[in-house]
Amino acid sequence: VLGSLLGGVIFDRVDVTHAPLVVGNLLCALGCATLPSLSALPSLAAAISTQGACMGLLDTGGNVLLIWLQGPTRVEPYMQAMHAAFAVGAVASPLFIEWALTELRSFAPAFYSIAAFLALCSLPLATYRGPLAPAEDAAARGGGGGDGVKDRGEREAAGRRCAVRALVCGSALCLLFAVGAEVTFGGFATTFGIEALAMSDGSARGFASVFWGGLAAGRIAAVPAAARLSPATILGASMAGSLVFSATACLPAAPPAVPWVAAAGFGFSLASIFPTVLTHAERATRL
Repeated sequence: VLGSLLGGVIFDRVDVTHAPLVVGNLLCALGCATLPSLSALPSLAAAISTQGACMGLLDTGGNVLLIWLQGPTRVEPYMQAMHAAFAVGAVASPLFIEWALTELRSFAPAFYSIAAFLALCSLPLATYRGPLAPAEDAAARGGGGGDGVKDRGEREAAGRRCAVRALVCGSALCLLFAVGAEVTFGGFATTFGIEALAMSDGSARGFASVFWGGLAAGRIAAVPAAARLSPATILGASMAGSLVFSATACLPAAPPAVPWVAAAGFGFSLASIFPTVLTHAERATRL
């Protein structure tokens, strides 16, 4: 949360907009590389907190810069694709750690490999100049009548202020529950599998991967859907599916396959809520 809030302030004030992404990515890589060597709780908590703040910065920056780059009318498929990449990583990481624990008897190689991959991903970011905010971009092009465009935009914003505030508050509330459900279930799925479903440790980690796999599949499917369907249609279907599959996961005395199907379906249904809400809000108010 702190990283996301700081990211909003930082990206409004820097001209070299790709620089915070590079720094955040490198700090995440450093955090992954140092975690296996930490054993004291204070140092471990400090490293994880720093990494969480950097991830919040990357999340905010990636979303905002993509909207600035593509514009609110074209961004939806690209936004879904970017979040699909996040979901693919969430699927692969527990499987990779499970492989390292099984074959190498240590999770450290998995963390070192992820750190190296993050560092390599920083190289193309360092050579690419990020997009400017729309107002700055218009001013840089010198399109003429800049002051008039700004004044007209201010008058329109004043007339829609109440509606925009309501949209922002509603979007924030929707993201609170949707992202909260995504992160909570994804983080709790392994423990849920062990404690409630009597799974082995390996099966429980696979259960968590099934959820993230459903999330990845949902975001991949949302890429063409976002180009054809309205945000309201996508959000309605996603919320209805989330309610159905979350209720199915709690059914007592269900056959063993039901929780696995429910986890995959829950991830699939949650997948498109975050990027759809974000791009829908951008249509009414400029980020």
